[in-house]
Amino acid sequence: MSISISPSANKSALKSHAWLGLAVSVLMYWVCFSGTLSVFSQELLRWEQPHIADNLDYTPGSIQNAYERFLTMKEGQTQGNIVIRLPTHDLPRARISADGEYWNISPTGELSEPSTTPITDLIVDLHTALHLPEDIGMMAVSVLGAILSALIISGIVAHRRIFKDAFRLRTGNNEQLTQGDLHNRMSVWGLPFHLMIALTGVYFGLASFLTSIYADTLYEGNKLDLFADIYGSSIQLEHQPAIANIEKALTDIMKMEPNTQPIFVTLENATKDNQYILLGSQHLDKLIYSEQYRFDASGQYIDKVGYSDGDAGQQAIFSVYRIHFGHFGPEAMKIFF
Repeated sequence: MSISISPSANKSALKSHAWLGLAVSVLMYWVCFSGTLSVFSQELLRWEQPHIADNLDYTPGSIQNAYERFLTMKEGQTQGNIVIRLPTHDLPRARISADGEYWNISPTGELSEPSTTPITDLIVDLHTALHLPEDIGMMAVSVLGAILSALIISGIVAHRRIFKDAFRLRTGNNEQLTQGDLHNRMSVWGLPFHLMIALTGVYFGLASFLTSIYADTLYEGNKLDLFADIYGSSIQLEHQPAIANIEKALTDIMKMEPNTQPIFVTLENATKDNQYILLGSQHLDKLIYSEQYRFDASGQYIDKVGYSDGDAGQQAIFSVYRIHFGHFGPEAMKIFF
């Protein structure tokens, strides 16, 4: 198979492909290398604190106990949300966090010790933001993803016989030909994977920019309507109890959705008069990161956002994370990624 491209376009594409690759090669290397390690971030977390026992056994009561102890430690006030990461087979440890503090939770609900994982944090931050301020760094990494997409496309245009020569590898005394063929063969066979990684990487940092475009184009500039369609309509609550009933919410979700895996609990507007519980539970037969179930602070069920059975676009948006990092399937999938 050959692609019909004029010689002048081919020459221009080859030149731009070479210069573009050279210009961003160092940053691209660090993003790709740290991304490879970030696939194993859950394993790295366990490696950094090996003395913390893995344990999948927890009860809604033990999570409630940990939450109340954490709240007491914070003197009943937090600036941001309280997030509880529940133990799963990928990371069989429970953690609670707020305001930049992370604590491990024992099976009985005790706050065992702070969760300190500087190496994992360094690797993940390098991949997501290049150790720059978060907004600037994420934008820079997303731009690199866009450039990688351009490199992939310009590489196809620049090599007119790229698919026809898919099985060709010249070996011999000409090292340059061998390296060129090896580069082209790896590019062809990895093309779907490389493009998927690049495009999903673009999404993370440019989501807010894309949101503005979609809102202007499809919602007459009304971002709130767009957010309601994607993330669910906002919840208006008041006079909520100061201590949320996470135990009841967890108990109820296990009865309501017995075939799903609860993976996190977030106290939105934590310690405020309008706080509520956002409970994420993973549908094991879908690529979405999780469905989100909403409860008031008393633990009474309100609704679910609808990622598990929503429109294809909504499900696609919430599948980006797992697709990008290979966090689906068996452990062999991570190694493949």
